[in-house]
Amino acid sequence: MLKLHRKFNYRLRLFNTCPAPWQKKLLTPDGDVASMDCSSQPVSPYSGAEPMDTSSDTSSDTVSTTEAEPNSKLSQSADQPSFLEMASSHKDVYIFLQRCVNGVIPRDLIGGKNNHRRLYTLLRRLVSAGRFEELTLHEAMQRFRLCEVSSWLDCKLSSAMDIYASLIYWIIVEFAMRLVAKFFYVTEGSNSRHRLFFFRNDVWQSISRDAWKHLERNGMYAPKSHAEIASNTTRQHFGCSRIRLLPKERGFRAIVNMRRSFIFKRRFPVGPGNEFNKVQVISTNRQLADFQAALRPWCIAHPELFGSATFGPSDIYAKLKQFKESLSNVPTFGTERLYVAKLDIHHAFDTIPQERLLALLQTHLPDEEMM
Repeated sequence: MLKLHRKFNYRLRLFNTCPAPWQKKLLTPDGDVASMDCSSQPVSPYSGAEPMDTSSDTSSDTVSTTEAEPNSKLSQSADQPSFLEMASSHKDVYIFLQRCVNGVIPRDLIGGKNNHRRLYTLLRRLVSAGRFEELTLHEAMQRFRLCEVSSWLDCKLSSAMDIYASLIYWIIVEFAMRLVAKFFYVTEGSNSRHRLFFFRNDVWQSISRDAWKHLERNGMYAPKSHAEIASNTTRQHFGCSRIRLLPKERGFRAIVNMRRSFIFKRRFPVGPGNEFNKVQVISTNRQLADFQAALRPWCIAHPELFGSATFGPSDIYAKLKQFKESLSNVPTFGTERLYVAKLDIHHAFDTIPQERLLALLQTHLPDEEMM
């Protein structure tokens, strides 16, 4: 198996089965890439495009920290393909994994046709599974036949199934999933939180490079030196968080997870060997937890200041019920249907005037110590 692994050209199989959109014209009728240098870096077809959407994510676990100016949304023009179309299809990724398994794993090690079909089914499920789907080893081992591997495994052993299950686990987790992590950037979409998209690493770097440049060019984000980061953490400023891009139909959404703490390496100016020291920064949500706990009772005591605002999914039903009861005095109530409209405010969080928001808090908060 090690000899097959050393001889197998994974990158060539990747280019053959999962070609980039600007490489598909090089495909032969057999599906192989003709006259192609696999080591060359692709050139982004979106150079000069403006693929960025920095609108905030309103989910509970992610918050956009961009400081965008009004009407700063940049997206692809209508004649350009969708960024989601740049992802490799689930079928192509499955074929890539299938060819890698066939080229590296000896056939007798897996078994006969039945075991191979079952393994291919697991690979297909691995690729097409949703973001939160799970697969137990017991479920994965269903319909595998030990009689097909009798050439190297004694089926009479009480631990025969455990041995074969360890092999299937290694193929799925240590081989197939590591191949996916090596060659693909896997992410959910902005409008499809459960479906996973597989971008070839070189394709993702090519199409996201302009997005990061846009963030710096428009002043939404700015690079920080190690000295500045160390100074901020020393003064107990809000901590660091990882930025990631969620692809949309026409652009990207930049989000930051404020729930997770962040560990970075800081180089101190003095010390033995001038070594790096790991520093753990408390998450922003945790730093604000005490203020939220103090503010929550005050918000409940003064609901008139918040209008129709809600503080969670459980509050939505109460608001809708209250609204429906208020319509009972209308003569036409019950004869006409009620409709719910969903609206998305463009750059809702990015364009909040911070000075006016602070002044509003100072006006209504009873205790100056809370500010």
